[in-house]
Amino acid sequence: MVTVEERLDNLEKKVEKQAFQLRLVQQLAADYDRFGLFDQVLAYDLSEKQYQELRELTSQYTDKIKNGEEVSLHNFTEEFKRILKDIEKEVDFEKFISLWLKGPEEGFGFSKALHNHFFN
Repeated sequence: MVTVEERLDNLEKKVEKQAFQLRLVQQLAADYDRFGLFDQVLAYDLSEKQYQELRELTSQYTDKIKNGEEVSLHNFTEEFKRILKDIEKEVDFEKFISLWLKGPEEGFGFSKALHNHFFN
């Protein structure tokens, strides 16, 4: 049986996630080029923590490329999956990672350099 405290905790987590997603939607007005990207974040129901961890992972790998270090799509994908392990929805990781890095239709993603390294 679920306690009142557990229900309140679950509700608080849902409200936090919805508040984060609302902030993303508000950012669309200022950053329409990333609409497709934010749309994916919302579609997969990411939390702010997951979103920030993905941004940090992307920055780390982008820095590695700039420093001439060897990086692999396999390792990046494994870390990407680890961050998103709690997602309840089925994720097409190849599509999501490509969109995350490059952006929709040559738009603005979070690391075009990393996208080009992995997919070109």
